[in-house]
Amino acid sequence: MKSTTKAIIAASVAVIVSALLIVWEARYSGAHAMTNLTPEDMTLLTETFPPMEQLKLSGSAEERKKLADDLRKILAVAEQARKDGYTDKPEVKRQFDATRILVVAQTFVKKQRDANAKAEDVMPKPAEVEAFTKDPNKAKQSDQYLEDLQKLGLVPDDRPITDAEKNQFRQQWAQMSLLADKGKAAGVDRDRAVQLQIQLQEAFTLNKIYEVHLAKQFEPTDQDIQAYYAAHPEIDPKAARAKAEDVLKRARAGEDFAALAKEFSDDPGSKAQGGDLGWFGRGQMIKEFEDTAFGLKDGDISDIVETKYGYHIIKVTGHRTDKGQSGEPQEQVQASHILIKTGGPSQNPLAPPQSPRDIAKEAIVGEKVKQFEDDLASHSDIKVPDDYPVKKPEAPPNSMMPPHGDMGEPSDDVDELPPPPEEGTSGNANAKAAKPPAGAKPKPATPGNRK
Repeated sequence: MKSTTKAIIAASVAVIVSALLIVWEARYSGAHAMTNLTPEDMTLLTETFPPMEQLKLSGSAEERKKLADDLRKILAVAEQARKDGYTDKPEVKRQFDATRILVVAQTFVKKQRDANAKAEDVMPKPAEVEAFTKDPNKAKQSDQYLEDLQKLGLVPDDRPITDAEKNQFRQQWAQMSLLADKGKAAGVDRDRAVQLQIQLQEAFTLNKIYEVHLAKQFEPTDQDIQAYYAAHPEIDPKAARAKAEDVLKRARAGEDFAALAKEFSDDPGSKAQGGDLGWFGRGQMIKEFEDTAFGLKDGDISDIVETKYGYHIIKVTGHRTDKGQSGEPQEQVQASHILIKTGGPSQNPLAPPQSPRDIAKEAIVGEKVKQFEDDLASHSDIKVPDDYPVKKPEAPPNSMMPPHGDMGEPSDDVDELPPPPEEGTSGNANAKAAKPPAGAKPKPATPGNRK
């Protein structure tokens, strides 16, 4: 499966389904028109948690209260979203339908696995999946669900969903729907714990949708951005520019370039090598960097070059013509650089970089949304008990089901059910490792040599 396909499928499923039924993000999930949870409800819900979470909750009143606080906030936001008419939207109603299908499917798989059922007796057969995906009405339903996710702002809408991504999602959706049908036939949907999970997942879905609305409502002003820079100078582009200009002066004054790179560069891939990027040809660096490097003579040090990664100071140490990957003669340069990031040291070097403005905007909006949700919860009539009985897990933690991303089809040599589908994979599925410059030894990814 292509990484882009897997990323959108994982992101889509993650919106409405959580790892082992109700774990959300790093903790737990949440939601239906629910305003009260009893201690008995909370006990039922925690019995669906992974053993390690059950163990943590059973031994800590503080952890139980934290879960209650989180649920109270999610339910309060969902209640506000209902008051504002979000549940009347057709795309939200379809989200709820999908939620019920996924929760019932997950629960059915877990129950069958716990009963030591064989995969071939439970998982949909390839012919059933194929028939489902070829049904035009069901295919339309699956495609509509993906389009709804973009419309609601729950997955990026910067490009259309491709046919390959739609087809891959149809396969996933077919398995879920067929498993849900089996679950309903077995009465899984009548279980009180499952009904609670569905209601909480609906609230969590409303919560995420409403947060998209709040993010637009709390769009920061230029004054907000500048105030954030003042409080966080490490991401202020003016401060980064001033630092880059100071390093450039020192380099042009004759200080050792490699030593300056080791001291000041924020590029983890070349810092330890004194900024050395080795030899590279055209097409291997981002355009601004490449245009400058190929315009320098041996020994020249560039002016400050701004890219999406920050401010670069480039020193070219050699030119040559060598055979590229195509076998044709290719102009190459040998260069070192010093990178002063504009996003701060915490920025993931393998992820697409954020501009300082985007970092500030995200932080400001996040704080305003949190404050709004805290205030909403404090004035809400939602009732969730702070303490409740949590049973210690019967199975030891090391017997938990292993992590699993996709629900695979049964094979002749497998007689165990796969774990229930989980909430997406960790990390950035779209992050690409850097390709080392031609003729150079492979080295860690650097901002300089990724396009």
